[in-house]
Amino acid sequence: MMKFIKATLKILLVVCFSICAMSFALACDPSSESNSPKTYTVTFDANGGSAVDSATVNEGEKVEKPADPTKEHYSFDGWLNGETAWDFGNDVVNADLTLKAKWTAKTYSVVFVDFAREETTLTYTVENVEDFVLPAVPTAPAGYENARWNKELEDILVYSETPVRVEAVADVIVLSVELVQVDGSAIDEVEVNYGETLNAIEIMPKLDGYIF
Repeated sequence: MMKFIKATLKILLVVCFSICAMSFALACDPSSESNSPKTYTVTFDANGGSAVDSATVNEGEKVEKPADPTKEHYSFDGWLNGETAWDFGNDVVNADLTLKAKWTAKTYSVVFVDFAREETTLTYTVENVEDFVLPAVPTAPAGYENARWNKELEDILVYSETPVRVEAVADVIVLSVELVQVDGSAIDEVEVNYGETLNAIEIMPKLDGYIF
């Protein structure tokens, strides 16, 4: 009976030693899951811009700065963690997080030139373009009529990176001049632009037996 008990104890001791040895080996194994670095996901929310892939980062490490996204009519102003700008050179990742793109609407300029060649510059963005109002057309100078801008609104608000120039234009007034003889009989009728001089040679009348 004693021999049986001793044999059983030896077996139990061997089993316990084996279990302890295996546990120690697993604890010391650098490839075991418990010693693997914890990783987090950094999601880049382009906020209406071109897509940016998410990144997986080890705990306590920096996330690599992705290529800047693009968005029509906007300038990219960096990534935000909540309301705070993310510093890729110093900030480290310690949890899953989402960085959101910050955008600023580009400003576009329109230069209006009046008849005196004086310029007035107005600006607009994609966010307020619907509120853009053309300035009043300046009064046409003497001898001109039908004052207007030389571009229509749809040709002005084109989101050009260079200022769009719009000039005031008008039509010269055309005067009708009737030529009559001394006796009141009509000779001819000619048209001449306001402020211009009639060409006497071209309108010189002829009468047999007389010199004009």
